[in-house]
Amino acid sequence: LTVSAGALDASAASLVKTSVIQAASDDATFGGITNMLTLTHTTTGTASDGIGAGILLQTENTATSTVDTVAINAVLHTAASDISSLQLKVNDGTGLQNVALFRLDATSRIFSALQVDAGMSVAGGFTLTSGSLSTSGGALTAGAMTGDGLTSTNGAILRVTDAFTTSTTTALTLQHRAAGADGIGSTILFQASSSDNNVVALDGVFSSYGTKAGQLSVRIANPNTAGSLTTVMTVDTSYLYSRAPIKEEVFSVARSALPGTPTMGSSPLHKGVLVVTNDGGATNPDLTSSCNSPNDDGRALTIINTSGSAMTVTYAGGSKAISNNDAARFICYGGSAYAFN
Repeated sequence: LTVSAGALDASAASLVKTSVIQAASDDATFGGITNMLTLTHTTTGTASDGIGAGILLQTENTATSTVDTVAINAVLHTAASDISSLQLKVNDGTGLQNVALFRLDATSRIFSALQVDAGMSVAGGFTLTSGSLSTSGGALTAGAMTGDGLTSTNGAILRVTDAFTTSTTTALTLQHRAAGADGIGSTILFQASSSDNNVVALDGVFSSYGTKAGQLSVRIANPNTAGSLTTVMTVDTSYLYSRAPIKEEVFSVARSALPGTPTMGSSPLHKGVLVVTNDGGATNPDLTSSCNSPNDDGRALTIINTSGSAMTVTYAGGSKAISNNDAARFICYGGSAYAFN
């Protein structure tokens, strides 16, 4: 049957009663596809991106008007290279709107735009190769989001932004839902290298679940035990605990090269431990104006004298004599340095 112009119009009474249009094929193909319907769209002009063929489904509404309900469109996304896409549109009351768009790239990855209000379950995994994954008016949740599924080539693996211009906003929330008990919490784990080596972990826990007292712990990789993390600091509302010795950097300087009026916030005195070596010099440092308040408050300096002779260190309100092969410690407070011992 060929219709070269006009339309083919038939009523249900003149066709098979089980459906308005029905096609059947009995052929020798038993392990492949037989095309039961072919829809072709050609143009009298030059085809360009977006040309395609569609199926439009219509129905009658309560006002006896015929309205578009669903459209299924097959489109050449890139007409020059025959890259196609499948579009699915539904009517939201104002007209047909895109709800899904599917196409493949050269490596058979699926590019899709899909809006889901009732929920979606993906058993095989979900990969976002470009664009962004966003939520509006709701929350984005997942049973597990692993590094294999969150990758980046521009340095930003996970980025959370908002449009607020005042105050602060919660950019990332980690929830551990289990029976309440002391020690329950969540961890941010930093890993590096192709072997996923642990580097640093931040633990946020309830030190006392009954009083809802929070606690933050910092764990870092222990070079003496491969793969293990050692707690180096624990902070709660009242105290800062150091669970491992804090190693201060040692810096050596010759007695004659020691600045006469050094600043504890700059090299070499910001190093923590200053070893003054013997080169025949006799410089005596003056720490009276060595501290900048409040930036340097709490900064400490240990001076170890190995110069071969005694030295005198002047500080706020006095001076400190350090014999050869002896040491003294100084600390900044209120813009001035004070002898610690």
